[in-house]
Amino acid sequence: MIEILTTGLPNTVQDLGRPGHLALGVSHGGAMDKQALAIANLMLGNDPSAAGIEVTLHPFRLRAHIDTAVAITGADCAVSIGDRPCPPWWAMTIRAGETLVLEAPRAGARSYIAFAGGIDLPPVMGSRATDVKGGFGGFAGRGLSRGDRLALKPAQCRLPAGGIGAALEERRGAADALASAIELRVLPAAEFDAFTPEAQAAFTGSEWRITDDANRMGYRLAGETLSLLS
Repeated sequence: MIEILTTGLPNTVQDLGRPGHLALGVSHGGAMDKQALAIANLMLGNDPSAAGIEVTLHPFRLRAHIDTAVAITGADCAVSIGDRPCPPWWAMTIRAGETLVLEAPRAGARSYIAFAGGIDLPPVMGSRATDVKGGFGGFAGRGLSRGDRLALKPAQCRLPAGGIGAALEERRGAADALASAIELRVLPAAEFDAFTPEAQAAFTGSEWRITDDANRMGYRLAGETLSLLS
């Protein structure tokens, strides 16, 4: 079992989501950075879809009540277990009574914590992901609060004394690559023809910035104003 010591409501239990239920009004949801969570699980020998913690609001602190193994991926932030500093994108052992701390990120936005065996919560519609808007999944359908205790599934995970993970240079190189603009493939939706040809060209040919107004269903973009046909 683990106990949450310092957190914020945006921090939630997530897995890879619950696809296939849009017809019922239930979003795919799950981790915003599914690859980061999957890699954290794989470092511990878990199924990639095992439930972990998505940390959006830092600093974040938890205490282990059992000996277990944890893996931290996602944002490049300072990590420590007790008085031992640990690199991000790393898996290591944590002993009963020790505290895990994630500080504010130097780069990136969200951190992911996976535990050997995964967090043991009942699945809802095939997933343990928290759907805050719907109020279900995860831990009581809400963000994590101080004092919450999460059970872990039994697991055997033996790590080297110093843990395992990716080289610092590799992580920083990947972060630098993501800092530049990327090209995305898009498909026209039903309303595409309602915009002027100039707006259509601007949408597909301009550079856009992802704003803070985002959730697990989509991102709101900032950029050139797009005009509708009169």
